[in-house]
Amino acid sequence: MTHWRNNMEYEIRSVKLTKELAEKWTPLFKQNFNENKESHMEYSIQIQRYVDLDESDQLLTFGVFEKGTENVVGYNMFIVQIHPQHGLLSAHQEVIYISPEHRGLGPRLIRWSDKELDALGIKVIYYILKSKSRMSGALRKFGYEETERIYVKYLGV
Repeated sequence: MTHWRNNMEYEIRSVKLTKELAEKWTPLFKQNFNENKESHMEYSIQIQRYVDLDESDQLLTFGVFEKGTENVVGYNMFIVQIHPQHGLLSAHQEVIYISPEHRGLGPRLIRWSDKELDALGIKVIYYILKSKSRMSGALRKFGYEETERIYVKYLGV
């Protein structure tokens, strides 16, 4: 699907996250981490873990690209599983990121992801947001409801 922003065309598409692709995306992964990191955490992305999840059909990755190129400006990644408590096929958003100069594309990425996940038979979508995230309003607009809060305690980190 093609989208416009700042006189540029973008397309969102599903991608297989290979090691080569993940390495190309590393600058964007680092940018996301540095923008959202906890003060005591160091960047140490486990690319092979993502690749393994993708190869076992447990990861779905959607990229936002400048149209006609492989230049990625954002992504949305989901871990997919049958939820052990309710038995429904569920997508747990692992990470969503749009580079700062392309931030207006976020709602389109969420809508596109929702449609794609629905077409794949996903029954429940979970998003986990950083407490400083501004995405809550967009998610509510698209029918999401806040159901939980997540608290984190780091042990030995």
